[in-house]
Amino acid sequence: MTDKHDAALAQGFTLTVPNSMGVLPVMIEFVRSSARIIGLGEEDLPKLELAVEEAAVNVIEHAYGPDELANFEIWVRRDPLGVLVGIRDEGLPYDPSLAPKYEPGKPEETKCSGMGSMLMKCMVDEYQFLVLGARGKETRLLKYIECESVVDHAEVPEVDHGPAARVPESERVELDYDWMRPDQALEVARCIYDAYGYSYIHEHIYHPDRLAAMNVAGEIRSAVALGKDKVMAGHAALVFSELDTRIADLAMLVVKKDFRGQSVAGDLTDYLMHQAEILGLAGLYAEQVTVHPYTQKFLSKMGFKDCGMWMAYTPTSVSYKGIAEELHHRITAILCYKYLTPPKPVTIYPPIRHVDHVLSLYENIGGLPVVGESPDGIEEEHSEINFSVNAKRALATVRVGRIGRDIAKQMREKLYRLRLDGVHIANLYLNLTDPATYHATSLLEQLGFRFTGIMPGTEGGDSLLLQLLDGVVVDYENMQLVSDTAKELVSYARKHDPFAR
Repeated sequence: MTDKHDAALAQGFTLTVPNSMGVLPVMIEFVRSSARIIGLGEEDLPKLELAVEEAAVNVIEHAYGPDELANFEIWVRRDPLGVLVGIRDEGLPYDPSLAPKYEPGKPEETKCSGMGSMLMKCMVDEYQFLVLGARGKETRLLKYIECESVVDHAEVPEVDHGPAARVPESERVELDYDWMRPDQALEVARCIYDAYGYSYIHEHIYHPDRLAAMNVAGEIRSAVALGKDKVMAGHAALVFSELDTRIADLAMLVVKKDFRGQSVAGDLTDYLMHQAEILGLAGLYAEQVTVHPYTQKFLSKMGFKDCGMWMAYTPTSVSYKGIAEELHHRITAILCYKYLTPPKPVTIYPPIRHVDHVLSLYENIGGLPVVGESPDGIEEEHSEINFSVNAKRALATVRVGRIGRDIAKQMREKLYRLRLDGVHIANLYLNLTDPATYHATSLLEQLGFRFTGIMPGTEGGDSLLLQLLDGVVVDYENMQLVSDTAKELVSYARKHDPFAR
């Protein structure tokens, strides 16, 4: 493939169609042909077509009045992970309460109600619902392209996450640190498998093609440690979100067994922190598992400070071999942060019930918060709420772009949709620098959200973290926590958990 061809696929294909059921065959053929050119396998084409058809029917039936004539847009483009399809319209917001819940036990004549919406989510790997302001709203559907994985034909290695014996300076191997080249992705994937088996939560790192494509696209920036003859010794990455360009997640840190005990992890982290400063990032954060203490101890040594957590973050299907053979609960992640540029004073508007805890977290990470005067109410009328869902992890990420007086109503509708899709965990970011956060937090807590911390540096302002655990029981007893801040976070959450054991 030429660079021009690759650029064309990244730009994608766009089709504008009228809001009529009669255009569905044309639209489906457009999606089928585009996805086939991009490289989606024949066995997966019908799944994507079904999901797209259901999303389009929702627009045709619910975004416009019965006699209203309008156009909407569908686009298809290549994503580093596969085929990404967007359906955008400028009609009325779709009300999920209009969609009946699929109940297979009902009589045959009503059994199929809601099946289409349920199938749409099952047919793709990730999906997003975006509010675009004056440009309407958009549904995005991502279908992974199947590719070779390093675990397909490999035996599961013995995994040990305990501390390695320190190698004397005189016996250490000289290593070079640099950005990963695409042709090194296979060795990185093997490195991850060598260290973790098939237990690492970022599944794409096991697929060299995906790892290379995500680096080329700039979604992640992988750094590698190389020994003599370019032997792969370790890997770490900056993971970026399209919605947060000022910070990155320090993740995928792994060192091959033969190179452990030689400060490779620390040197890789130092290299990435230096590169992040060159890139102009405000800070880095990381997610620390609580099934063992080693990650927490290492990141603390590297200057990261705890600031929040996502409870029940990792599904039980992820088995941390060498640490715990069986985990009958979802694993909680402790969030930590490190400023890369000196923090500036920031005016925040936390709710009164959490203000002391919020200030304590800022003090821990070295932030400079100033608590603003409590506002009389929420000024804006309408909220803008975007959420994305990782179907495999049954996890939703919710970002409130604008807080309006209708935030409780909108959120209630979105949570209804998530429950229909079988998603019962939602991680929510609320702008701490928006005065409306003072009142919105209480409204969201009435819907079941719980305070879980803060995250500085997010786009638009520092974030207050809230989390909804709908019917999910958190196992507080088996968490291994290192810092006093992490222990206080968990204790605070447990005190406000009505289902805590």
